[in-house]
Amino acid sequence: MAPIAAYPPRICGGQMSETGMLLAAAVGIALPFLILGRRLRYGRDYRLVAGYNRASAEEKRKYDIEGLADHLGNGLISLGVLCILMPGAWLLGWNTVALILLGIFLLFAFIIVVGGQRFLPHRRHPEPGIPSSGPQRLLKHVLPASAFAAMEAGTREWIAECKCGAIRDFWETGGIRYKAVGEKRSLMPCSHCKRVSMQKIRRRLPSENSGGSRGFPMK
Repeated sequence: MAPIAAYPPRICGGQMSETGMLLAAAVGIALPFLILGRRLRYGRDYRLVAGYNRASAEEKRKYDIEGLADHLGNGLISLGVLCILMPGAWLLGWNTVALILLGIFLLFAFIIVVGGQRFLPHRRHPEPGIPSSGPQRLLKHVLPASAFAAMEAGTREWIAECKCGAIRDFWETGGIRYKAVGEKRSLMPCSHCKRVSMQKIRRRLPSENSGGSRGFPMK
């Protein structure tokens, strides 16, 4: 058995009580994430989804509630595990690892919030004339009506093309691409194949009719 001196000073001697308090706090913070994540991912307790629990029956049908529950459940469980790993790494003296885990925690939290938007009604069933993303709604409030209309018209000249062959009006995906040149690729969900992949953002061809404000038809 290794002598006590072989371990980092943070978990030796008189600091054991501090260590115990830190671990207890970490577990206390992690438990809600783990419990809620499990209830969403495996228990299908949709009452925990804010907004969905008070929506009408018609509005609930517009949600991809199973996908949202999986997304939130997996994310919350991951955050709970990270809440335990971060202080554990710090106590072992692995400060760099603890900082990396903190960065992963913040990244996962961002992905949970932003990635979950694709399961909500305003992204799955966008209404004509109503911006479907946060940046679009923000710009609608701060820009003059003529400037916003020009930005929307310019963005609608672009489409997002998935590897499965589906295409969609880039504006309807919540994107903004005004006065842009050249193609690019963006990580986006596809409403046709239900996968998240790198989609090509390119200009609409003359033969690709928009078919109205709901976006281009699938190939």
